[in-house]
Amino acid sequence: MLWFSRGNNTVTVTETGGSSFFSNYIVTDLAGNILSFQASSTNVSISSSFGDACQIWNIRHGIGTQNLAVGRNMSEITGCFEFSNPINISKISVNPGVIATLQNTSDVGLCSNDPTFQLM
Repeated sequence: MLWFSRGNNTVTVTETGGSSFFSNYIVTDLAGNILSFQASSTNVSISSSFGDACQIWNIRHGIGTQNLAVGRNMSEITGCFEFSNPINISKISVNPGVIATLQNTSDVGLCSNDPTFQLM
């Protein structure tokens, strides 16, 4: 599984083999609805508006391919084209919670001249 940090919504992909006149990346939801259409680049942007799960595909296609647009479904594309395997993206949210001392404070002062003070 690939993990990337908050604020970094770019997935770097590589492709091997394949040939055609045009090559693009599309991002779809799990039902095949096209959410993003991007130039063939190694960096594919994943928007936070894409929901909790999506897929990245490479599409190789020729002149005259129709319905290859955001808002369309992959099943509506016509012409000369082939899809790669998908890369499955799952977004996971985390909540760090709140920490405090037993005295319910988040500030603690320690005196390093104290002979019992130890760095851990």
